[in-house]
Amino acid sequence: MKILYFSDNYTYHVMGTKRSIFTEVKRRGHDIRWLNKTHIGKVVQLEKMYKPDQIWLAHSNLLLPVNIKAQLNSTVVGFGFSDPYYFKPTRFDSYDVYVTNHISTLERYKNVIPMFYNPTACDLSFHKKTFKIKTMDLSLIGCGRHPRFPNKNERIDFVN
Repeated sequence: MKILYFSDNYTYHVMGTKRSIFTEVKRRGHDIRWLNKTHIGKVVQLEKMYKPDQIWLAHSNLLLPVNIKAQLNSTVVGFGFSDPYYFKPTRFDSYDVYVTNHISTLERYKNVIPMFYNPTACDLSFHKKTFKIKTMDLSLIGCGRHPRFPNKNERIDFVN
């Protein structure tokens, strides 16, 4: 399968979900091409150039204007990595298929658009046991700083 994969580099260096999905799809032998989400305005031209089977919008808030979506021949797959925070049902106008990490979103909208549940997980090719002695009972998954929180360092403050 040929896929155009629009995303960004958020959490790229720590093998975040967007990079993990891309890497795994590539490892399974699919022809997948990473494009920065800033190139979404050229999606019609890029589709004509690469002739993909699918276009994946792998970002929590990446949408296509309806007039652009109507010009595409490929199946458009949207990802809701931050559902329900950025979620609105109008997002479905941008996609043919939707992938969410929020089970309540799946249960509520599964009859509106073809949907798949993709729960948050870690990439075991990157995140490995270190066999270090544990000194506290705490796991924190995610980036220390998070742009959605009023206190961007909330997680770091909590750990400290």
